[in-house]
Amino acid sequence: MKIKKSITDDLIENGFTRINCNNYELSKTERESFNVFQNYYKSLPPDKFLHLVDPENIHNCYRYRRWGRYSLNPLNLSLKELGHIPYNQSRKYNKNAGDIERDFAPLTEGILNNLFLKSLIINNFKLFPTSNSMMAKIWHVYVHLIKISTDHNGIGKPSPEGIHQDDVDFFSIHLIKKVNCDGGKAIIYNLKEIELERIDLNRPLDSYYVIDSKLMHDVEDIFKRTNIGRAERSILILSFKSFINK
Repeated sequence: MKIKKSITDDLIENGFTRINCNNYELSKTERESFNVFQNYYKSLPPDKFLHLVDPENIHNCYRYRRWGRYSLNPLNLSLKELGHIPYNQSRKYNKNAGDIERDFAPLTEGILNNLFLKSLIINNFKLFPTSNSMMAKIWHVYVHLIKISTDHNGIGKPSPEGIHQDDVDFFSIHLIKKVNCDGGKAIIYNLKEIELERIDLNRPLDSYYVIDSKLMHDVEDIFKRTNIGRAERSILILSFKSFINK
């Protein structure tokens, strides 16, 4: 994989940037692996903890997800699968579900071994502005596969917790698939919660990258564009956190 756009300066200056899908150059094998990766979203299990962040929709599950982790050695860019554990955020960053162990469905072996996913993680890490002290640490990479799906006149909320941070160093969000869907723009805020920009992801691999400590973010609700079929928005979130000294 080759990412043809350099984003380091943009991240340092603005705290965020976007990359459109044309800037990801995939080999034939990686493209085939990406097609396989897209299919994993068809069978994502329901998010059984959705009611914690959206109690008004306790009987309407519109979010489906899996999550898992790798460790990343920044010096040789090697990835190692980490055992499955429940996902936990501090209440400081997630007021509704913080300090609660949410045992989301784990990544399958097929996902963990997917060539496209591993290549994207490594190439993303190369783009981030990392200091010497950060390069002297082992990193954890959190992988979230999330699909928002709604039918009839329903609303899907990609970010029911509202404006927030994720308590990581960097993260990237990549569109995997979008069907019959309006809304869903990412909203970037400064730390005073003043809106800076809205980012619309429309084609597979349209993406944006964020330095988490510099900004806050949210996502618009999604709605059906037509009355035929469901509205679906599938994304991949990759979060990078420097974790321990080597």
